[in-house]
Amino acid sequence: MIKAVIFDWGDTVMEDLPSKAGPMAEWDVVQETPGVRQVLESLHGHVQIILATNAAESGEKRVRLALRRVGLDGFFEAIHSARELGVSKPDRQFYQSILDYHDLVPDQAVMVGDDLTNDVVGASRAGLRSVWLRRDESEVLEQPYFDGEITHFNQWESVFPLLQSGQIPSFAQVRQLWQEYPTSPGLSRHVHLVGITAYVLAQMLVEKGIRVSPILAHRGGLLHDLDKKVWREAGITHGEMGAMIAEKAGFHEVAEIIRRHQVFTPLKPSTIPETWEQKLVYLADKFIEKDRFVGLEERFAHLRNRYPDSAALFDKVQPIARRMQVDLLKSVGMIQEELYAILSGKLIRFHLE
Repeated sequence: MIKAVIFDWGDTVMEDLPSKAGPMAEWDVVQETPGVRQVLESLHGHVQIILATNAAESGEKRVRLALRRVGLDGFFEAIHSARELGVSKPDRQFYQSILDYHDLVPDQAVMVGDDLTNDVVGASRAGLRSVWLRRDESEVLEQPYFDGEITHFNQWESVFPLLQSGQIPSFAQVRQLWQEYPTSPGLSRHVHLVGITAYVLAQMLVEKGIRVSPILAHRGGLLHDLDKKVWREAGITHGEMGAMIAEKAGFHEVAEIIRRHQVFTPLKPSTIPETWEQKLVYLADKFIEKDRFVGLEERFAHLRNRYPDSAALFDKVQPIARRMQVDLLKSVGMIQEELYAILSGKLIRFHLE
């Protein structure tokens, strides 16, 4: 349950005007970030609203003076600055000090900020949930550690209810599941690439105005082979075992992604991928052969060679997978060669742990 939302200050709550110098409270002009007031109003009285900043020249008093000039100071029950904490973002201790002060555990708090490294990755690595206010065209070249992504605060309602529901596992929760059900180095690279591919595809759909959660697709990709090392011993089919693990952890939407990712699941009405997130993880898993991008046809060719006794089933399922890909191509407005080139290029540049 989310009990606190922690906001960065500059370029998140108030505009960090590049032409100004010195403490913000003393500037001749100050501005609130567009849309933030409506978000603060929606949260007020429901969760603790906290501000946390790396500002070097402003402590709590000066920050509050600046907030008062735009009428936002009343929303924040506490203000924490690196100047007073003695440590800065993205240091884990910065976040832990705030959690300790407010008697919170990490997954009860969400950090919201515009700086991918300091506000988002730093908070996520400290176990908090995080929302990236992506105000520019910065390209994500590592795992999307964040739990939500917006380009303007008017998109807040598209991410916060999912965080409150607890349906999307945080990166820390993904790590915990990996610890309980360890993967080999090769399998780890595979699931990372499937997760990234599903995330990138979902981002393409979002840009076309299609409703889909890139983070849900990403987490489903990361966990789709969660049971790879244990399903035979358990006597439960691959995918179904992983879905059971995810359901036990409370991640029901991720469970359905896992349940429907297997190559032959589209042959059964009960397990055919239906949502965009389910389809994207299914396709992403077929695009990635071990730890490299190969595309749909090459992947099926490899599967046929590996499992010749299943040729009849491949004949039935491959046309369904092709139709999924065609629907995706139409939705993003691309031809196959263009999509494959973009995905291959992005995956090469991504940093994997």
